[in-house]
Amino acid sequence: MSHQEYVDRRFAELMMRLGHIDNRALADVFVRLSRGLSNQHSCLDLADGDTDTTLIEALRRLSIVSEDGAGTPLVLEDTRLYMQRYHYYETGIARRLVDMNQPLAGASPSSCGEVIGDIFGAATSSDQAVAVLHAIARQLTIIVGGPGTGKTTAVVRLLQALARTHQGQPLSIKLAAPTGKAAMRMKEAIRQSGVETVPEVLTLHRLLGVRSNGREFRYGEHNPMLLDLLIVDEVSMIDLAMMHRLLTAMPPRARLVLLGDPDQLPSVEAGNILGDICKYPAGYSETFAAFVRDALGVSLDAAARPHRLNDAVCRLHQTHRFSPDAGIGSLSRQIRDGLPVTLGHSDEVEVRHLDTFNAQTVVDDYSEYLDLVSAGASAADLLDAFDKVRVLAPIREGDGGVDSINQAIEAVLTESGIIAAETPFYFGRPILVTRNDYNLRLFNGDVGICVKQDGEDPVVVFRDAAGEQRTYLASRLPPHETCFAMTVHKSQGSEFDKVVLVLPNPTSEQTAQMMTRELIYTAVTRARQMVVIYAEDATLQACLARRSVRHSGLGERFIGSATPPPKGQMTLF
Repeated sequence: MSHQEYVDRRFAELMMRLGHIDNRALADVFVRLSRGLSNQHSCLDLADGDTDTTLIEALRRLSIVSEDGAGTPLVLEDTRLYMQRYHYYETGIARRLVDMNQPLAGASPSSCGEVIGDIFGAATSSDQAVAVLHAIARQLTIIVGGPGTGKTTAVVRLLQALARTHQGQPLSIKLAAPTGKAAMRMKEAIRQSGVETVPEVLTLHRLLGVRSNGREFRYGEHNPMLLDLLIVDEVSMIDLAMMHRLLTAMPPRARLVLLGDPDQLPSVEAGNILGDICKYPAGYSETFAAFVRDALGVSLDAAARPHRLNDAVCRLHQTHRFSPDAGIGSLSRQIRDGLPVTLGHSDEVEVRHLDTFNAQTVVDDYSEYLDLVSAGASAADLLDAFDKVRVLAPIREGDGGVDSINQAIEAVLTESGIIAAETPFYFGRPILVTRNDYNLRLFNGDVGICVKQDGEDPVVVFRDAAGEQRTYLASRLPPHETCFAMTVHKSQGSEFDKVVLVLPNPTSEQTAQMMTRELIYTAVTRARQMVVIYAEDATLQACLARRSVRHSGLGERFIGSATPPPKGQMTLF
């Protein structure tokens, strides 16, 4: 029996005992619910399969099941079975977003249009201009788009617009992202745009004031954050629990701008927030369409169906980084839209057979970095060079997994004399943190480089969200691993000049289910200049045909089939 099977069975036994149940069919339902949660679903959709309707009715009659989660460990809503915690998160997220989806008092088409004209000039009809107009006129703005569509540029223009509209009443603005790497990338992009004063950019954990135990936070419902506007990037990476915690800590009248790409891989933990928000298109109301027309002279199509997030979602379509008809831009669009994928070689995309992949080819890809290692370069230069290239894989263990690739690379580097085999903390070792350490302010996914300081013990240098270097004794690090290669999930929030994606042939159904279209799309869109894919054609085509699915009721809560219940307290079981 595997560990997961053991957990599933014990959970089912607990539910049977709490509910005084003696029904094996119901026990099987509880096992499926537990297994679904381990696969990051927020609920078990009993309509997705051959569940007997009489079994659903039997669930409704149980003492441990309710329709609103009031004092029961399980919730059955329509055909979706939840653990109470995840139902509480889902309904709370939906309620808060819907409550925030409203215009700001005093925002007029003439005043807003004048500001947008000053910022955009002749480009006031662009998607970005509409998005910025939206963000200065409404409390909630959700800006979505693929790589290079200008989400960060929209943030820059928004900051410029706010500087004009609030000259006498400066706003308290904070920027945040799920990981330190994503936060650092956001801050650097804004800084390079020429903005004179860049607001503080934080990880979500630091923004919310995480305590040293990692379970408690300074800010929450009874102690909201002190800010007027929060801008959050890479929202696709945020799980249900964190999004609920973030929205709960928002001041009632504060404004919120969410940015992300809903076509990327969903969060590592339960939920698919941005994907659920965009599951059913939320268009524009007649009222907002008229506002935009009066402000910018732009005609928007009014929404054809009621949606509780009408007027909240702005989609950016035009890519500014890549050509839409060639290379990375064309490939990412084909993957995203489910179109036939053209896999010919180009200056930006190359597909090679899996058999041609070996550790020496990776060493060649890292040649600039390894030359600096051989020369004893500074930590800053090593960090810069290492972030230009990354090898990605969908799995951690087994042939073609991250662990085996890293071991093979280190073996080649040892044999060539580039690294010292006698120490695990050799000069130039790239290190990926795999567990949060709130005391050290190091988080899962942070990447650092091992160096030495004049004969002292080896140290590892990281960059924080502000771009400042932080140095730690190697012996004090939380759990970590070498990261010449890393999983696609760990790469989210990062960008590299060159991405090398290794797609091994799946050896189990579980591995196959991880290798999806969203995984390929996420890997490809990490690259700025070049993507090399090592795969057998059958494996690659199977990945492109397989979708990442997360069972959830969040998307339905915005179209009216599932109304958030009255606000209540969560009971922990």
